[in-house]
Amino acid sequence: MLSEKWEGLRRIGSGSTRTVYEITSSDVPLEFYSWVEEDVVIKEAKRDSGYEANKLEYKVWEKNKFDFLCPVLDIINNGEFVIMSKANTNNVKDCQVENILNKYGKIREISVHSDIRMKNVGIYNDRPVLVDYPFLLKNYRLY
Repeated sequence: MLSEKWEGLRRIGSGSTRTVYEITSSDVPLEFYSWVEEDVVIKEAKRDSGYEANKLEYKVWEKNKFDFLCPVLDIINNGEFVIMSKANTNNVKDCQVENILNKYGKIREISVHSDIRMKNVGIYNDRPVLVDYPFLLKNYRLY
């Protein structure tokens, strides 16, 4: 468990399959070295379904790189961890969620069946992005 390995690691979220930690560039452990120039989040799998979520999120990003998805930077230990750029999830407004739903027609029909909601949207490089999307696009063959 990451929180046992590195004291002071800040847990910023948790779902049924993954726990999310924030690491600033000054706190990056040496074993996570390829993205040390920016603040990131590490999503740690809690169980097998978390490993699958991490793998799918990485796959969706690598294949598509849509600008409405927060960039995934790396995957480690066969999906135990996925490293994602840090988006600002504070003060996200309804209009920014709507921007994702309206601007990108490719996902409009997915919204009914997905996790596009306030807590899964952040701001990265001055634009709204999804920060949690492992199963979002699965049924649309975008992975």
